[in-house]
Amino acid sequence: MRSPHNARCCEDEKARTLLTYSAQLRKMGNSASTAQLKVERAEKTGVLSLRDAGAEKVPEKIFRLANLRVLDLAHNRLPALPGAIGGLAQLTQLTLDRNRLKALPDVLCRLVKLESLSASENQLAQLPAGIGALVKLKKLNVSKNALLFLPPSLEKCAALQEVDVSHNQIAAFVNWAGLASLRDLNLSYNPIPELPSTSAAGLKRLKDLDLRGLDGLEGVPVGLLRDTPLERIELPKKLVAKDGLLVESAVGTDGLPVDVEYNKARAAYLARRKARIDKEMHAKDRGGEINFRG
Repeated sequence: MRSPHNARCCEDEKARTLLTYSAQLRKMGNSASTAQLKVERAEKTGVLSLRDAGAEKVPEKIFRLANLRVLDLAHNRLPALPGAIGGLAQLTQLTLDRNRLKALPDVLCRLVKLESLSASENQLAQLPAGIGALVKLKKLNVSKNALLFLPPSLEKCAALQEVDVSHNQIAAFVNWAGLASLRDLNLSYNPIPELPSTSAAGLKRLKDLDLRGLDGLEGVPVGLLRDTPLERIELPKKLVAKDGLLVESAVGTDGLPVDVEYNKARAAYLARRKARIDKEMHAKDRGGEINFRG
């Protein structure tokens, strides 16, 4: 037989449980009502934010918003995006940060008006192979995922201005010859051992390059410093001099100095390379003179 004290404790515990459950139901009801109101408002504004809504699936009513231009689904618990998202033909901005996404559907590549795609802090292992179809894409942020590589078609996104693929497992960057509009590039904290040594001249607008945490990187292609208008470059620790060293070649094509600290060994290498090239050019010129006189 239970004592009056124990019985009272049990009743109190039941009451607390009921109160907690009721509060959760009210919260869920309020969230659902708020989401409904936002969806209805988006029919007129073309802008919808369901950030921090605790959603585990995308409300189906969203896909009936034919004129939706901006969609923010960040900070939820979405495990996947339904294929119907490919029907939001007017979408220009899609934010998916801090969800549980393991992949982005291929139909995302139908959103040809998309200018900004942000899906940082998910569990993405790869991006859609056809991402190059997003020819108007200006901003791509897929940092803090589990990406092993970038699709080759990414170089077709010629309008890209900002790319952040930091904190992934990417072992090689795509050929950047086609990314002529690129201004900011963040490759930090990836196991990239080498940067493309060719086509740097195509990066005519590159201003900011972040290479921190690329511990396997042995150096930066000279052409990247010589042929681009870089204003700032962040290097791995092993390539940074303690006393700070600005090499002469680290000056952009627009005459602005690059805010870069190179270690002495790298500076010495550049000096030796320049001396060798000068020597070869001098020898070539002398050979030409001899042949001409002869």
